[in-house]
Amino acid sequence: MARTDIRDFQENGRYSGVYILNRKQLKNTKTGNEYLQVELSDSSARISCNLWNSDDFHSLFDSLEEGGFVRADLNVSTYNGTMQGTLNSISHANPTVEEMEGLVPRIKEDPALLHADLLHRAENIQDEVCRNISLTILNDFRKWLLVWPAAKSMHHHEIGGLILHMHEMADYAEAIHQVTPCFDMDYVLTGIIAHDIGKIREYTAGKTGLLTDTSTAGRLLAHPYIGAAYVGKLCERFHASKEQSEILQHLVLSHHGDLEKGAVTVPQTTEALILHIVDEASASIRLYSEVSGKTAPGTWSDNTFGIPDNYGGTRGKLYVPACTKKENG
Repeated sequence: MARTDIRDFQENGRYSGVYILNRKQLKNTKTGNEYLQVELSDSSARISCNLWNSDDFHSLFDSLEEGGFVRADLNVSTYNGTMQGTLNSISHANPTVEEMEGLVPRIKEDPALLHADLLHRAENIQDEVCRNISLTILNDFRKWLLVWPAAKSMHHHEIGGLILHMHEMADYAEAIHQVTPCFDMDYVLTGIIAHDIGKIREYTAGKTGLLTDTSTAGRLLAHPYIGAAYVGKLCERFHASKEQSEILQHLVLSHHGDLEKGAVTVPQTTEALILHIVDEASASIRLYSEVSGKTAPGTWSDNTFGIPDNYGGTRGKLYVPACTKKENG
């Protein structure tokens, strides 16, 4: 029997097949009973599941590899507006070629073409230091940029998601520059190419190529600092002035915009503001597009991390109007 995509799960349905194990955690109920909580995914969606009974939770936990494959049987229900699963069984899996079909999410675009287009844009940067830094990053990290996701979840988490995110940002920045040419596009494009390069050290990838965990460097430093430090070294190599080096590092350190969202400093140049705006636009529009594409018109989505609610929370719902027309990216 063919595996049902997670996005097609229905309440009160029972499903089985091979899935990607994104996360696993042993937890305890309020009464002290142990249970296993996991997040499963395929190329269509993700679902949180609990296993309430096992002869040996610890042995089972050790046998499951985050970022690997599992064979699972589960019943689906809804809790607080979110689809969730109750596991009947779960075990490590070595999927067949047929079972691999549709499991690992990949961007629809060709990563090599996106990379080549960014390389062409970088070659046309007028400022010599910015051009050299941009070309160095694109060339030295090419093999990672063609496959690396931009995040563990939320936006651009697919294989090739990082280069797609960078390309979208470049398109948004050029569109803004056409309307309001009040910033230096050379610096913004260099910031786009450099801003998330630290994620290659920040995260580790599993067998699927998807990001599974935060590395030690990622936990201690985080990608804005990792990326800014690398840009600083490139500035020394290419003999940037003191001001130019500080401005380019500031782009990377401030691209999250707000301190509470992980920025080391808030944007304090126009170029840094534009970089933050296009970063947020690419991430948020992609997330909203994915969620709306999985939600029937005239209904609300499941609670989704990254969508704010009216109470300051970060797991809100998205309403998809029946009266609007759109093409999902």
